[in-house]
Amino acid sequence: MSRQKVSFLIIIMIACTLCVNTAKSQTVDSNKFAFNLGGEYGAVTSFERASHNTALGFTGQMQYGAANGIAITLTAGFYALQSKTVTSYNTYIYATPYMVTPIFNVVQTQTAKFYIFPITLGFKGFILKHFYIAGDAGIAVNKANDSGSDSGSDKYILSPGLGYATKVWEIGIRYQMFLGESGIIYDGQSIGGHSQSYNYGILGLHFSFNPAALLTTAMRHN
Repeated sequence: MSRQKVSFLIIIMIACTLCVNTAKSQTVDSNKFAFNLGGEYGAVTSFERASHNTALGFTGQMQYGAANGIAITLTAGFYALQSKTVTSYNTYIYATPYMVTPIFNVVQTQTAKFYIFPITLGFKGFILKHFYIAGDAGIAVNKANDSGSDSGSDKYILSPGLGYATKVWEIGIRYQMFLGESGIIYDGQSIGGHSQSYNYGILGLHFSFNPAALLTTAMRHN
């Protein structure tokens, strides 16, 4: 992704924040903290899709009500990119003094899992009572041991999203962009240094809940 596109995305996120409805919100309590546990399932995009199809993630998020309808968030967790069977086709020529025979060989390789450990700082702006827009930025460390994956290199993260939330649970969709230079390894050996751009993303459906609020609600019903 070019710097111009990243800058445009940041401007849009800031503009959306300024447009947030400042009316009193019952979803975010001002000057109070909340903690959510969540999971995410999504599709891998761009370069990394060649070796991994989907991503499964688990996150914890600390939320602080900075103002009516606006929350500051700190999120950390991990994602496991699910392995994919990669099929390659090799052609050999077998020659004898009397004839030439082409030989076709199909090779299937199962890639290993690819792990991402992100930490981001962001915001939620409630444009309606329960509907919000969100934006996060941060860093991530990648870990993998399969050929062709980005391993051991830090990434910058930009993540726009939107969703629906109550004080107990929330559901949303977001696109996480992992931007940075490459640390590609082949057969356990790093090649090409860290000089080439290696960007990819995860388009995911996110679900989380607030354990304290859930417990409080359950006690009220008993």
